[in-house]
Amino acid sequence: MAYVKLLIQRNGCRCGRNSLVGLNYTCQTSRPNKALNPSNYSFLLHGYPYCEFMMRTATDGFRVRWRQERPNQTQRPRNHRSAVTCGDRVASRIADCEAAGTYPVVDAELLDHWDVHVSPFGAVPKGDELLAAICLIHDLSHPFPECPNEFTDTPSLPPVQYEHVAALARRIDLLRTRFPTVEILMLKGGVNGAFRHLHQHANDVGW
Repeated sequence: MAYVKLLIQRNGCRCGRNSLVGLNYTCQTSRPNKALNPSNYSFLLHGYPYCEFMMRTATDGFRVRWRQERPNQTQRPRNHRSAVTCGDRVASRIADCEAAGTYPVVDAELLDHWDVHVSPFGAVPKGDELLAAICLIHDLSHPFPECPNEFTDTPSLPPVQYEHVAALARRIDLLRTRFPTVEILMLKGGVNGAFRHLHQHANDVGW
């Protein structure tokens, strides 16, 4: 990390450019996640209204349209009290994410060399026990109104449709009725998986 810090300070390497290096961008492949192959999407997502959008995301990363330029953040917000209270577990979770390649962890001094908009952390315990594992929350809606969520051009994003859990129950009942002798399996996913696999475009990592 000391070498990276010195390199950035001497060369004025921007946050986006540093991300290109960290994500192993090359002239041959600009895919931020090398495990995703966009060429397969035209077949796997045939008929899906946002197939082309998914192919672009896998090729270049998730691009966001902003309603205005990133504001000059004169004061960095503090983390939410929930994150401060769970300080040790937050630090442990960040270390795990760094080891997995999800988070880059750098010295705070480097923020003086990067045009970065800082958002606070929050933490939600996953259980009732005091020492339970936590779900780390990156709060993009704070501080309001100068936050990424407020500056995002939401009409440019694909619409999100939420289904009540009853729809899942009806689907299970339907399959059980149609195929009474077949074992019914359920595939589930989470937000963490989406963030882990669909990386942001390097030009937007300053948010």
